[in-house]
Amino acid sequence: YDRILGRSYAEIAVESRAQLRSFGFESPPWRPVHNTQWHRIATRVDESAAASGDASIFSGIDTTFARLEKGSPIEISGQVGSTATVSRPRVYQMPVVLAYADSARALLDLQNPSAVVPYLKQVAEKAAAARSFLRGCRHPARDAAMSMSYQPCQTDNLDLDASLDLIQRRAADALLLAAGVSVEVTTDREFLASPDTALVTITVRNDGNAQVEVNDATVTGSVPVRMTQTIKVPAHSSTRMYRQVVTMAYAHPYWIWKRERNFYPAVVTALDGVARPTTFEDRFSTASTGVPEGIRRLSDVLATITVDRTAVTASVGEVLFRTAEPMLGVRDRALSGVPKVTLTFERALEWAQAGKTTQKQVRVILRSYSDKPQTFTLHAKPVTGNVPKEKPPGSVKFEIPPTAITLAPHEGREVTIAARGTTDVQRYDMGLFALEGKDTLDVGFRTAQYGYLPPLHMFRDAQLSLLAVEIKIPQRLSVGYIRGAGDDADVGLKQLGVPVFVMNNEGLLRMDIDQLSTVVLGPDALRVDPDLSTQMPRLMEFARKGGTVVIFNNAASISKPGLMPFPLSFARPFVEQVSREDAEVTMIDPKSRVLTWPNEIHANDFGEWIDARAHAVPTTIDPRYSTVFEVHDPKQPENRNSVLVASVGKGKIIYASLTLTQQISNAVPGAMRLFVNLLSAGLQVEK
Repeated sequence: YDRILGRSYAEIAVESRAQLRSFGFESPPWRPVHNTQWHRIATRVDESAAASGDASIFSGIDTTFARLEKGSPIEISGQVGSTATVSRPRVYQMPVVLAYADSARALLDLQNPSAVVPYLKQVAEKAAAARSFLRGCRHPARDAAMSMSYQPCQTDNLDLDASLDLIQRRAADALLLAAGVSVEVTTDREFLASPDTALVTITVRNDGNAQVEVNDATVTGSVPVRMTQTIKVPAHSSTRMYRQVVTMAYAHPYWIWKRERNFYPAVVTALDGVARPTTFEDRFSTASTGVPEGIRRLSDVLATITVDRTAVTASVGEVLFRTAEPMLGVRDRALSGVPKVTLTFERALEWAQAGKTTQKQVRVILRSYSDKPQTFTLHAKPVTGNVPKEKPPGSVKFEIPPTAITLAPHEGREVTIAARGTTDVQRYDMGLFALEGKDTLDVGFRTAQYGYLPPLHMFRDAQLSLLAVEIKIPQRLSVGYIRGAGDDADVGLKQLGVPVFVMNNEGLLRMDIDQLSTVVLGPDALRVDPDLSTQMPRLMEFARKGGTVVIFNNAASISKPGLMPFPLSFARPFVEQVSREDAEVTMIDPKSRVLTWPNEIHANDFGEWIDARAHAVPTTIDPRYSTVFEVHDPKQPENRNSVLVASVGKGKIIYASLTLTQQISNAVPGAMRLFVNLLSAGLQVEK
């Protein structure tokens, strides 16, 4: 609990997570009212110290600068010529650095911060001198120089190396702040396509009372510029410098790349956290997971500024494109590299019925990011996928017009391409690429952004996966679909030829649902739109007349009286779930209607699932519900309530905790087959 903030850090974390609209809470965030008690069960502190009341978990651990003296070079001797030996002065003493830092802290006056400049100057100089003397230990650091000599280090030296980096950076930043110096770096665009150039403006403002000098300024990806003379910036004035950036790395997040089931392959990042379009030596790199997010950035600007005869090199940060939006105000977005032309399929996954002729019209978005017109031709890549060796790869292919396409500078256009052929039960990966002169372009990206977070640009190959699944669709199946959180399973149904009407609460209110066979409420739909609960009596009547209502996990709302035909309840404070994607699934009654028609469900239909088996599984249910599966995590109690079927009049109401909609988005064939069975539960069996 922080008495200054008036809240605990747990409460702040709860508030933060509540802002995520797609993964928010099912009920309003709570305020924890519990206490945590700590009991010491062992100690490595001297017993006499423990007896005197020194029982802190940090007892015996030196957290001061004094610990850095151990193993540090205090005095260096060097050979001069062939005979003379001289003793150089002490390179640094951490207590001296600490003394100057303490003096700056004690004398700081926010009305006159420049008074501590001399003290911060000493801290910066001594830390820089020590840092230049030592060899680096390959720890990730924002100020890691790509020319520094690195070596593996023991724990003490690693602590010394990391601490000196931190001291040096903080001293440099504090010195510029105290002197009233600030640096801003902006550009005229958000995306840069090679070989175009972006103009970068470096503005150095001096709001202090003394003159400063700008010695150098470098920008990642820019044309090297050698400053032959310093720029003097008088007090209360500013200066501007310009650089031409010619190449930038893509902004793709390292943790969202080509997923292998639930894992991502290892990615390497530069020690200083800067993304670069070219490779760099292993000695300047480390595993991406080991780089703190606080230093990770697309580009960096290093400015060397002399304050009070002390040259300070500060890491300014990313090159920013600044824009303004009517609802959100000023927005800063980092400059990012992109291809000259991007190719993006409207959807990366298409479902098809195996054994039938496939005729699909797929839409592709072409976008130019170049400052010049781009003329290119589209071509299809060879079809690949999980094709058995004894079978040909299938006869599905793209039919692409041979004519060239020309895009004006920064033009976007949508084209439609036919995919035709006959499919077997397998997945076909079909790719596109564009030929522009000698360049091959086959990448696209999408941007995801909340209003209060920086955008995420997710790059991927221009590839469409056509998933041919052995599935039967009843002729009379027609669906009214109310989407839940992160739910688009209705798209897959449409691709399989099922008539689907996507609607919200208002659309459901106006829809004549008696013309439908099934109504679906997606995951957490009742939380996304609480007014849907007012439609439950109408849906209950729809089921009595012979319709089918399928409700996916809506734990917070569905247990309220009157929303389900029979009572059910969930564990509190945390509802049960099956978190293992490979948890064993047992069919309670293999002859159950939802397991046999229109598709026979087998154990292999639960293979290749992603993330979790089930969310929000009821703990207790009314005996009038029919159960279908038993599934639970290892070492957890048995639970048969992941799918509940209630007979209401002539129809059915089904509550499903299985993550079917998520699996459909991840191209799991068995999930779609079971999904269609649930939707068809109230229909008469077709012969």
